[in-house]
Order: sequence, then structure tokens, then C-alpha cells
Amino acid sequence: MTTIAGIDIHLDDFRAHAKAAVARLALALRVAAERRALARLDRERLEDLGLSPAEARREAARGLFDLPRR
Repeated sequence: MTTIAGIDIHLDDFRAHAKAAVARLALALRVAAERRALARLDRERLEDLGLSPAEARREAARGLFDLPRR
């Protein structure tokens, strides 16, 4: 543990939280790219995936951190 200006900092805890935050951001960016690609698909490709254009639009409109639960 390190103390800076009277605040105890647990570097291992900080590293773990920072690593988790970076991983979540990376996942969010990958999902956002997939959603943008989904929004560009034509009706035939969406049907191949079992999706309607309305479903694709709804998915593409989801927020950056509105991620699927795994």
C-alpha cells in the first residue's frame, strides 16, 4: 500500500480496476463496430441472419455501453 496526501492507494486494486475498465471499453468498441456493420446490411443479408430491418435498426441504435450479457 502507498499513501499519497493521506489517501491509501492499493496499486494492485487500481491495476485490476484499470485493466477491467480497458477490457470493457475494448469490448464496447468491438460491439459498436459490429452494430455499425449490421446497420449497413441489406434486407437479404439480414434475412440470412434471421433479422428484420427493424431489429437491425434497434440493435444499431443501442448505446455504447449497452452490451450483451455474457
